[in-house]
Amino acid sequence: MGILDAPSYSRAQTDAKIAGADATPRSTTSVLGCLGDSLTAGNQDSTGVTYPQQLTLGLPDVTVVNLGVAGATATEVAIRAGAVDLTLGAFTLPADTSSVSVVPTISTTDWHAGQTYTGVLTVGGATYAGTLTETSPGGSATWTFARSSAGSSVNVPAGAVFHCTAYDAYIDKFTLIEVGRNSIIFGDQAKITPMVQAIVNRLSPTLKRYLVLAVPTRTAEGSGSTNYTKVAAANADLAATFGDRFVDWRRYVIDNGLSVNGLTASSDDTTAIAADTIPPSLSYDGLHPNQFGYRAMAISVLNAITSRGWSSGRVKSIPSVKGSIITSDAFT
Repeated sequence: MGILDAPSYSRAQTDAKIAGADATPRSTTSVLGCLGDSLTAGNQDSTGVTYPQQLTLGLPDVTVVNLGVAGATATEVAIRAGAVDLTLGAFTLPADTSSVSVVPTISTTDWHAGQTYTGVLTVGGATYAGTLTETSPGGSATWTFARSSAGSSVNVPAGAVFHCTAYDAYIDKFTLIEVGRNSIIFGDQAKITPMVQAIVNRLSPTLKRYLVLAVPTRTAEGSGSTNYTKVAAANADLAATFGDRFVDWRRYVIDNGLSVNGLTASSDDTTAIAADTIPPSLSYDGLHPNQFGYRAMAISVLNAITSRGWSSGRVKSIPSVKGSIITSDAFT
């Protein structure tokens, strides 16, 4: 079965099943896993505010797990979610824990240097826990593998498989998926929707509770710009593929981010809103939200969760964040 062939359920189908008395397996809502890149990792302004951290304030009875990794592309998030396993070429695994060069048989430019994956290498019937690391970006990415524990040297034939185990404990949990901005930056926009679908397929319950978050524009990427067009196309594809599981937090932040934070629009904010992009008072560096932007992002996601009845326990309004507007000197 291909990654686009797995069965899926609409909101209406899911809600009907959840309301019933059947024993169909469904995602646990007491734990919420947040997969993504730096927009999920957050805290660029050092206030400690991230959108998952803000969700914990709105869902106090839910354990929210932030699994965002800065720089990660859609492909890399899918690997980290265990949705895409990597088949390796032949190599010799050292007896010690030193790194050895490996070559995954996957073709994409959707890589970013410095990404690491903790998981298991399967060679025949044997398994070796270790870490796979990307050591250079782009289509010529180079990789290394280091086993976690010393043992005997192993001649690994072509076809050995590496599986990242970072999300294995969460595949039966309610999952938020935020990917795509780095895929646009690193030149493989076509990977976004297929990689999100692979992550959805990886989730184990028959009735899967998940939401797919929009790709944002930079403040400088107004309507008509090259990247605005790319982002719009990526979001349109995600919305068409995932329907009402798609959460357009970008739209919400543009339209409501200032008002929900009690902020008055500056002239630059007004210009950005007119250009259909996120106002600078809600952004730290032109791409990543500041504390106010992340709060607005979290409100958008919380609204999507509660409208589906997928919250577990109490639901509270996310309180106002404190402090003045923080932006970076590198704001663009």
